[in-house]
Amino acid sequence: MPVITTGYRAIFGAPFWEERKALDVHAFVSDVSIANQQATLRIEVAESAADWSLAGRSGREQVDFFGGLACSYAYQVAQIPDVLDLWGVGTVDELEGAQRTFALSRGAGAGPAISLLRDLGDAEGATYQVQGRQELPGDVRAALLQPVGETATADLIAQVLDRAGRSDLEVAVLDVGQGAAACLNPSGARWPLLYFDIGGGESGNQHTWPADGVRWCFTQSPPIILSHWHRDHYAGAIYGTEAEVRAALRQTWIAPDQQVGAKSKQLQARIVAGGGRLIIWPSGLPTVSTGCISLGRASGVEHNDSGLVLLLESADGRLSLLPGDAGYKFIDPSVVARYQEQGLKTLVVAHHGGLLARKAPSNVPAPDRMQGGAAVYSAGRSNSHGHPSSLAPYKQAGWGTIVGTDGRSVGAAAKHLGEPMWGSDVRVARCNGVQCSLAIWR
Repeated sequence: MPVITTGYRAIFGAPFWEERKALDVHAFVSDVSIANQQATLRIEVAESAADWSLAGRSGREQVDFFGGLACSYAYQVAQIPDVLDLWGVGTVDELEGAQRTFALSRGAGAGPAISLLRDLGDAEGATYQVQGRQELPGDVRAALLQPVGETATADLIAQVLDRAGRSDLEVAVLDVGQGAAACLNPSGARWPLLYFDIGGGESGNQHTWPADGVRWCFTQSPPIILSHWHRDHYAGAIYGTEAEVRAALRQTWIAPDQQVGAKSKQLQARIVAGGGRLIIWPSGLPTVSTGCISLGRASGVEHNDSGLVLLLESADGRLSLLPGDAGYKFIDPSVVARYQEQGLKTLVVAHHGGLLARKAPSNVPAPDRMQGGAAVYSAGRSNSHGHPSSLAPYKQAGWGTIVGTDGRSVGAAAKHLGEPMWGSDVRVARCNGVQCSLAIWR
């Protein structure tokens, strides 16, 4: 069953390039995967002819500009030397965040290929060849650095998380294919009070998205914490019908201040314009603790390693860690000290059980060795990254129970996993709200 993208099309519009054989675009590399001397780049492109001076303004003009900008998701697969040359960088580590202006032509034959995607449910896209390239103009660079939304403060974060922080919460890891999404539910209940990521399998991994999709539960207006601006961590919010996508955009989002491309800027603008709230976490803000929740930011440089990290303390004093894709060595030392002292009940495994910064995971947190503990990873069966590829360090750290969402066959319905048994035959029904389908297998 294909991913439903009718809501995305209704809100974000049809591809601006669909009927065009040639176009000039500003391009930004948002994510990079490396395997067998080949690089896969996730790219965001925007039409260069736009009046980019409007993007540098604040308030409504900025939101209107990015919200209506002609832009698109894209990807590129090529040998590493060719990619480095095209994007004008010297090493693989410099690819994320690389920017260029390209002249593209469809059917030109020669030239490096870039595929433009109609939406994140598009597995192949339309192939264009690069016919010319130049440095990104300074005003475009400046516009992409201009933040959209509110700047987070400790008081503001504590206020948004207060309701969830005063509850006894359990962790559920949601089956979204090759992406990431988790939620925190009141103990024994069926409705999320907070989401940590809201992603899903996208583009080349769209086949891993569940056959019946995921209808997010917004009955309790849960805040959405986005660990970082990679599309497999937010794609689920823009899948579904128009009503479903608008419901996701109306929530309060907390996300890190990271350099992003035009499509991520457009999502930010659509959240604000759609009645939602976007709170941007600056790099200097320390970890905020409110009730049972501690939320902070990893200290690395790349998107994965500079994202948001959540530590949850249950009513019984046990701890659960949700690190997004961050390497464990980049987690706030004050948070590390807490779980090093007593261990964890639940570890939501970083980066889908894969490598961290292209190396085997290190500094893996240990379990508390009480009953019901588990390390849980989110991955889709037959995904293009080969995740999970690095589970041995978790076994070495003492995790006896390691489970994941990749047990579902491609084309089958979702099976969301939750405490305490993580996927037994005990199914907790959904809350029966208008937008809900999040039955959790505990």
